[in-house]
Amino acid sequence: FKMAKRSPSKAKLLPMTPEHERRSLPELLGMKSGGNAVSNDSDDDDDVIITTRNDDDVALMDGINLSDDERQRAYTSLDYETDESEVYRTHMAARQSNDTNRFLNISRRRSIKRWVLIAATGMLTSVAGVLATLGSRGLADLKFWGALYQLQHGSVFAAFLAYAVINLAFVCVAAGCVAFEPIAAGSGIPETKSFLNGINMPRVMRFKTLVSKLVGVTFSVGGGLPCGKEGPMIHTGACIAAGVSQGKSSSMEFDIGFRKFDDFRNDAEKRDFVACGAAAGVCTAFQAPIGGVLFALEEGASHWNEALTWRTFFCTMVTLMSLYFIKEGLVGFSLNASSMFNFGKFYSLQGQGGSANYDIWELLVFIMIGSLGGLIGAMFNSANKRITLLRKQLFGFTGTVSAKNRSRGKFIEALIISFVMSLISFVVSLSWECRDLPVLNKTAPVQELELLESLVVFRCKDGEYNEMASLFFTQQDVAIRHLFHFRELGNDPNVPIIFSLSCLVTFFILYISMATLTYGVAVPTGLFVPALLSGATFGRIVGYVLHHADSYNGTFADSGTYALIGAVAVLGGMARMTISLTVIMLEATGDVQYVLPLMITLIAARWVGNMFSDGIYDMHIHINKLPLLPASCPQIATKHNLIAKDIMNPNVIALHPTMPAGRLYDLVSDNTHSCYPLITYGENTFLGTITRKRLAVLFLDKEKTFATSSVGGETITANGEVVRGKVARIVSWGELERFYPRYPAFRDQKVLDEERDMEVDLTPYMNTSPYTIHVSASAKRTYRLFLAMGMRHLFVIDDKHNCVGIITRQDLLLENMKSKIENRRR
Repeated sequence: FKMAKRSPSKAKLLPMTPEHERRSLPELLGMKSGGNAVSNDSDDDDDVIITTRNDDDVALMDGINLSDDERQRAYTSLDYETDESEVYRTHMAARQSNDTNRFLNISRRRSIKRWVLIAATGMLTSVAGVLATLGSRGLADLKFWGALYQLQHGSVFAAFLAYAVINLAFVCVAAGCVAFEPIAAGSGIPETKSFLNGINMPRVMRFKTLVSKLVGVTFSVGGGLPCGKEGPMIHTGACIAAGVSQGKSSSMEFDIGFRKFDDFRNDAEKRDFVACGAAAGVCTAFQAPIGGVLFALEEGASHWNEALTWRTFFCTMVTLMSLYFIKEGLVGFSLNASSMFNFGKFYSLQGQGGSANYDIWELLVFIMIGSLGGLIGAMFNSANKRITLLRKQLFGFTGTVSAKNRSRGKFIEALIISFVMSLISFVVSLSWECRDLPVLNKTAPVQELELLESLVVFRCKDGEYNEMASLFFTQQDVAIRHLFHFRELGNDPNVPIIFSLSCLVTFFILYISMATLTYGVAVPTGLFVPALLSGATFGRIVGYVLHHADSYNGTFADSGTYALIGAVAVLGGMARMTISLTVIMLEATGDVQYVLPLMITLIAARWVGNMFSDGIYDMHIHINKLPLLPASCPQIATKHNLIAKDIMNPNVIALHPTMPAGRLYDLVSDNTHSCYPLITYGENTFLGTITRKRLAVLFLDKEKTFATSSVGGETITANGEVVRGKVARIVSWGELERFYPRYPAFRDQKVLDEERDMEVDLTPYMNTSPYTIHVSASAKRTYRLFLAMGMRHLFVIDDKHNCVGIITRQDLLLENMKSKIENRRR
């Protein structure tokens, strides 16, 4: 909320006179006594698309030219509350009147459309996930085939050249997608979480972002970067849900029409659909429908209700069903391959109905692994934070393309990281010694026999394999299955050791180091796979050390179990997820014996990780200066007894219900405020509010809203003469909202000299029941009210019902509260 350049006292308005009285709204709308609208001015032009930019987007379009504080202040909140104006009430009354005695009334039609759109979201998200999976696997197979073919029939240099060039080409496409739409960089989870918290982030849910994210992550994974598709799939699902629910795309200049989607073209409905899309993305990634619902609840939505629970559940159900149908429809596309990620089959090593693969006392070991995983995650987050801050200093924020040289620097950085990753993986695999291919007995599970065939030969002879190449030169989910399902029991000499300790330690150090460097680069990247793969390697290291210390007497669980616990520990230490990650891993493994170990490990990882750093997603939210409001008010507010008066912004510019067009235009265009209180003449009593976007539409439709009189078409001059003049017409609710979410910019509106003395009556468009809070209310209560109701503006009133200040999202941030306390001490 920024101060106006002109002081409100200099914009003192003339008192309202009796001549400014207005006819009733139903009369102006042409309502009959029965309540039916007969006006032809309602929604005839709903399908008109005017390409404009909202005032809220302007500062963020030039993001790297802003300082950190200016960038944070530039973000505004979404508004989940409808303006209850006379126009809105008349609109709803007309709809209800026309809906009398209908079986398919408004409520039922809205419900049917909502469920259909949710189902479409689930189906489209599953299709997007399958396309990304097929694409990335095809690209990776092409890359590995080219390199291995040159190793067998050409030279080592030719093999490396083919491997590196193909990787560079794929990463070049991924970086090009980010250059096309910068907000597509990264996993998208911080942006989705911020959007669901109520932050208005330009471009984050657009079709252009969806295409860039989906194509970019396909080539990022295919290009060999240590990243995954799982995180970006959550953002992809959210974008799909946002587009489906609105029935329009500003990027493609496509609009089905406001009338067909008027129930869903508002911030509150869009938020709920985005939550469903995020859940569908998790389900597509891991075939974990319940985990998707819990992820949306735990990590995504800040506003949750029972109805949203059922909707997200239905969306993930349709998503999973769609994956099954796609599997049946694609020849050679097995059920496991229909998911974005496949952990393989887990089972009891004692056979069907056997005991768990671990002893109860090993829960203490799992707690230790969870604690170490939390420490590793904290180290990863801290190192990545330093790299990201340096990257921000060099290249600017993610999501900006203002400076071409900085955008070019981001592009080159992605190519450099790709080349370094190619060089490390190729040289280390090439320098590693070959080992004899193990021979499994006939009683070994079919899954292990299949995994044995996927071990990479590289330059080895027949009957040998390269253990390092089997981790680097294969699909990342295949590498994770290698670590999960080669059992290596300590008491069975017939079970060979597939991966040596030196191989595991070397791979862990190199891979997690490259993942630390890669996360945050200007390509679409996910964190789940690097965390799971490095964590599985860490867990298998622990299992190897324990078995070796026990002289392979079989005291401890198999190394695959420790790999699973290590994977969960490291991912939990980085992301700090508990409930949702437990269920996701449980659904992905399909084995309930691991419920308790997963819970214990994640709790330990979260507790230890929180001692040293924030979660990786929260950390990137803070780095990018996104004004996210936590679920609870900062403790500093209670400690220092802050009240609404302490944290509010007193620089409020007030308007009157009826004003000359020129005076109103000058006053609004002279500042960047997004909402204005309306007050009475003389006593300045608070009447309601009107937003800047409403004023922009009213000035755009000035042929209707500008009038020389609002009393029967007559103007009474100072001499008492009665002059016929232009009478204002009411702009309908459909006309006001037809631009959502890209309303006209007020700065683009013009007022001619002959129009400056015309009157604009704001009363029909004024929100007559906005949320307010008393000046003496505690900051904690103010915080709860603002966050729970999803408000964009909260006006502060005194004992006389005068508006004395306004509270926005920025005023409730911890940094602002600290600043207010410092100012109060002075």
